[in-house]
Amino acid sequence: MFLISESNNLNFEKNSEYEIYHNMIGIFEQLKKKKIKLNLVDGNAVELDNTGAEYEIRLGIEPEVETPKTKLERILSKIIFNSPDKEFKKYIDTIKPDTTKIQHTLLLKNLKIIYDILEIRRVESCYGEIYPGANDRFVDARVENFKKQVPEDVIPIDPIEALRFARYDQTDLVLKSEFKAAIDYIKAVELTGKKGAYDLALMYWEKVVQEFLFRKKETNENQELEDFLSDDVRNQKSKDGTEESKTNSEQNDDKSSKNFRGCS
Repeated sequence: MFLISESNNLNFEKNSEYEIYHNMIGIFEQLKKKKIKLNLVDGNAVELDNTGAEYEIRLGIEPEVETPKTKLERILSKIIFNSPDKEFKKYIDTIKPDTTKIQHTLLLKNLKIIYDILEIRRVESCYGEIYPGANDRFVDARVENFKKQVPEDVIPIDPIEALRFARYDQTDLVLKSEFKAAIDYIKAVELTGKKGAYDLALMYWEKVVQEFLFRKKETNENQELEDFLSDDVRNQKSKDGTEESKTNSEQNDDKSSKNFRGCS
């Protein structure tokens, strides 16, 4: 493992957490047969890049809602369970809906948000199935992340918000909305293989979101649709997937991960 520190927090590097990260990454390097470079940085973001020759992770070491260890476990789960992020992005770039240019951009951005929500839940469930301690940390992080993003209990008012609530285990609030199907999709994506979130995102878009958008469009041909898409994309919902990880990696199927049930 290569480690580069861009952090000013020298005490962090001297404590036992560094050794834990080193051991964790060493295991994944053996499984994927590829080098993983870890950069420790200030802040609390985590980013993943697959250069082809190696993976590179930038890990923010400020705990805030989640510990760096939990964030690292989540990003490693995207590596071992072959998140098809680039493949999904490549596919949606081929979609040519019959909309205005602005609506086209916003529609695709929302579709990517749906995929990110489902993919995070997929890899968390797969990793958590193998490592129960990590699963407990993921569950705790969902509760805390939701409290931070939504301080007061509110009922989701659109299907993407409902999916985000369901991803954070806010079942009671989703059940009070008209988008109860979001719970089923979150449950369905758990412990699925590489294309689980990919396929379910497209299905959710077609069966749940499009129906909602068509109703919006009938109410107000253009403005209400664009208001719904742009306002939420630029605000809270754009954080999904990226609040835990900003990733531009593409993980290919690997023989070393075939022992992990249906998740690989």
